[in-house]
Amino acid sequence: MVNRSKNGISRLKVYATTLEPSSVVDVLQQEQWRTAMIDEFLTPIRNRTWSLVSLPNGRKTIGCKWVFKVKENSNGTINKYKVRLVAKGFHQVAGFDFNETFSPVVKPTTIRVVLTIALANNWVVRQLDINNAFLNGDLQEKVFMEQPPGFVDTKQPHLVCKLHKSLYGLKQAAGAWFEKLRNVLIAFGFITTRSYQSLFIRITTTHTIFVLVYVDDILVTGYNNEEVQTIINQLNKSFTLKDLGEVDYFLSIQVRHTTERLHPSQTKYIKDLLCKAKMQFAKSSSTPMTSRLKLYGSDPVENGQLYRSIVGALQYVTITRPEISYCVNRATDPDDRWSTSRDPNSHLGILPFALIITRIFVNVGFELDPTHVILRPQVLINERRLHERLLPRRRRFKPWSRTLYYRSSIPLSLLLVAIIVMGDMEDFLTLLLSLMLLPPLFLFNGC
Repeated sequence: MVNRSKNGISRLKVYATTLEPSSVVDVLQQEQWRTAMIDEFLTPIRNRTWSLVSLPNGRKTIGCKWVFKVKENSNGTINKYKVRLVAKGFHQVAGFDFNETFSPVVKPTTIRVVLTIALANNWVVRQLDINNAFLNGDLQEKVFMEQPPGFVDTKQPHLVCKLHKSLYGLKQAAGAWFEKLRNVLIAFGFITTRSYQSLFIRITTTHTIFVLVYVDDILVTGYNNEEVQTIINQLNKSFTLKDLGEVDYFLSIQVRHTTERLHPSQTKYIKDLLCKAKMQFAKSSSTPMTSRLKLYGSDPVENGQLYRSIVGALQYVTITRPEISYCVNRATDPDDRWSTSRDPNSHLGILPFALIITRIFVNVGFELDPTHVILRPQVLINERRLHERLLPRRRRFKPWSRTLYYRSSIPLSLLLVAIIVMGDMEDFLTLLLSLMLLPPLFLFNGC
């Protein structure tokens, strides 16, 4: 008899002690949470994030609260107990408490491109995590916040916190942090472009370094390992960070290394999503979406929040499972009205097809294969002349001994002429990265 355990189908036990508390009273009764909460409170104090002042006339304070989260490893085991003090940003008033809120993040396509370049050149990809990243951003606006619950100054309970630096939960926190990190990297000699604002590049005669930024998660790779370590040391002087070594688990994506290839997948993320949708034991399907499916314009789904949550999660799954992209896109109707029947209680609509296919191939991702990147030891005739036109004299460098050369239906010489006419270094870097997207970057494992 073959049971689920023999097939390797199992789920780790989750004990009551790992449940996330809902109030400060619950936290004070558990040692591990109490210790994490005290450490979290001391961090902004050491960072001088705020100072206690009297509330000016005509101004209002925003609230704050504690958020508790159990951080897990890629295999589901407990990594640490995380406590975060967050401001109630929904209390902020536009024009008084904040202005700009935008913050760029690296695109999944850019991550795949850089990983493929690193794999083709046998570069090591290092992963960094900035501790309390948002606390490093400098605030331009005057923001007043209530004292944190459980840590109110007994001698001055009437005072409020005037924020000097950003705090988690503020609408401008992400933008302030990215601007601070961007200024630091530019001071280190990196440049960025309008098309790839979260990709920082430094090219010299001796090395090429790429830095990918997704909020507080950073990937660093390059030709010279010593220079990569130097960049990490410089960042460690500016911020408190953790060097996680070679990339293994990045943005809920597991990266498995082999001798010549990388295998990104989202096994744990998909399993958690299936449990959330209660479809971990659904029947199998050989295709992401049936060709005989009929969609009806029914009333809005009964549980719209669950529907939108699953759609958003499936969109993230398409990073490593692009075969479900069409099905997920059909499910993103702006009115949430597509359903497999005329019954409005059919709340999941066409999503089961995407969920079922991810359940069947839950351990399958895509494969980054450097053999599809053609490296030829030839230098473009106009490369030196192009560099002299685009770069100042003090920043000129010799052409690379090996040029990434791709087969393309568009003559490369015409593209180079267009760049020279535009005379923009940012467009040159955009072209360089866009050329890297031409060959297929991944193969499917049986999908």
